[in-house]
Amino acid sequence: MRKTKVILTLFVVLFFIGIKHVSAVSSVNSYILKNGVVPASEQINYRISMQDSVNNGGIKMDFKAGKPQLVIVHDVGVEGSKIDNEITYMVNHQEDAFVHSFVDGNQLKTIAQTNKIAWGVGPFGNRYAIQIEQLRVDNKAAFAKQITSLANWTANQMIQYDMGKPKLVSINSKSLDGNLASHENISYKWGGTNHIDPVEYWQKRGQQYFGQNYDMNQFSELVTYYYNKNSSIKTAHYQAITNQINVNYQAIINQTGRNDGLYTGGPWRTTAQSLTAKERAPRYSRQQVTVMKTAQTKGVTWSEVALTNGQTYWVDSRGLQLLDTVTNQINVNYQAIINQTGRNDGLYTGGPWRTTAQSLTAKERALRYSRQQVTVMKTAQTKGVTWSEVALTNGQTYWVDSRGLEKNDRPLNLAGVSMQQKQWIDNNLNNVKIIASQNNIFPSVMLAQAITESAWGQSELAKNANNLFGIKATSDWHGATYQVKTREVAAKNMTVVDYTGKKISVKKGNSYYIYANFRKYRAQADSLKDYTVKIRNNYPITLRASAKTYQNAFNGLQNSGYATDPHYAQNMIQRIEKYDLNVLD
Repeated sequence: MRKTKVILTLFVVLFFIGIKHVSAVSSVNSYILKNGVVPASEQINYRISMQDSVNNGGIKMDFKAGKPQLVIVHDVGVEGSKIDNEITYMVNHQEDAFVHSFVDGNQLKTIAQTNKIAWGVGPFGNRYAIQIEQLRVDNKAAFAKQITSLANWTANQMIQYDMGKPKLVSINSKSLDGNLASHENISYKWGGTNHIDPVEYWQKRGQQYFGQNYDMNQFSELVTYYYNKNSSIKTAHYQAITNQINVNYQAIINQTGRNDGLYTGGPWRTTAQSLTAKERAPRYSRQQVTVMKTAQTKGVTWSEVALTNGQTYWVDSRGLQLLDTVTNQINVNYQAIINQTGRNDGLYTGGPWRTTAQSLTAKERALRYSRQQVTVMKTAQTKGVTWSEVALTNGQTYWVDSRGLEKNDRPLNLAGVSMQQKQWIDNNLNNVKIIASQNNIFPSVMLAQAITESAWGQSELAKNANNLFGIKATSDWHGATYQVKTREVAAKNMTVVDYTGKKISVKKGNSYYIYANFRKYRAQADSLKDYTVKIRNNYPITLRASAKTYQNAFNGLQNSGYATDPHYAQNMIQRIEKYDLNVLD
């Protein structure tokens, strides 16, 4: 905690003034009540992660009695600082110290959950108290507003947590014998800390602006005023909660024509904390929320919701739009045709229609892609409607009503292919479809290359090394290797060492043979996966999102130098068309 505070032993005199002095009439309190100074509304934005034992090394952050029993008042100890700067500093150094709230001459901000302990006043005080820091203000009106806000907030904490009427702790007993204290009180009562705030700050500001020192006794009187006022008002207006249940579903904040409040501590007017809205729901309009509880008060249904920033509030359920629940979602992999005959289905992102905030409106219409072949990756249900997540040939993925698809069961054209070759296709086809789809690669391109470069899985490399693409063992390969004689085509007139160890001259376009080390895999599926790494890293132009068609993919490979054979792309395209491999795309 960033504070420039004078240690306890240097201010014994201030202690006796701050603790023992009782003013017959408080000039500060009189000014506040006479002028009707209005307390600032509490702004809640929980930013302290150290209250979670997961983040603090397993330390339990529960109060000794299960709830706070005391409010402790601090001041930051430095002049001229700003509330947001102090909060940011504390958040960034919360592993050292933090309090629950801050107050200046205009705002009161809570940054830590008040039902869990803070680290601001030593081990003895921490286990009992909600703690608040004051910024040092520099004018009369700001000081009056600050004290008003502080007293009102303190009274509300006492009401909310049933601490009883305000009572200053004593310094003569080690037991908890009150519910209100300054940091100075705790230093003398329990130790573990040596700060004496806010004595000096209150004395100087009280004397400067009101001609009288301000102290904890006067403050206790003002807290008592707000305690009595707020208790009588709030008790009279509390509403009973009925039919409260735990739920778990998604909704959208819909504030069209509304201006609902967001409440903490319960639905509106059910607790002291919930008499005033912390925020307005229109600020979060169209945001997706998780509904955790529902409850009723005099015929009004309320929902406790969790925002995307982690904050939880109660809101009138009429200000929410419920989202459909997704059930029976499963991963699949098969081909289909978009069939929009007599239909005009929407294409949705983020989930099936009305299951997320993103999916409330269609991004496109399926009619635009009618008769296009797609890969179905997932299916799911919402209220009896089955949805499919599909990948278009351009690489985009959408959710569409499954009734707007027809399954593409057209098989590969394997006429003239041997039984051994068909068996190899059957063994690898599912892996080809899954691995290609996961990596934005045309399955037809992957399979055509595998057929050509492995001779339908019958090449020496394929059988002895599970290497379907002739990928060589370069210096970055740390796995097993396999050596084999291979044909190369000269890209220019050159001299090479052939497989016999002799130097030979080769003209551009002519073939020659060498021995080379190739990668050896445990299974042919591993070769398919390794192939995708090579394509994505070295030939991204051939990915579905870039190439759009398998023809463009092969031409991109050719132009990028994937193969030395000048007819490589043409041969691959012809192979796809001969065996109808494009039905996989």
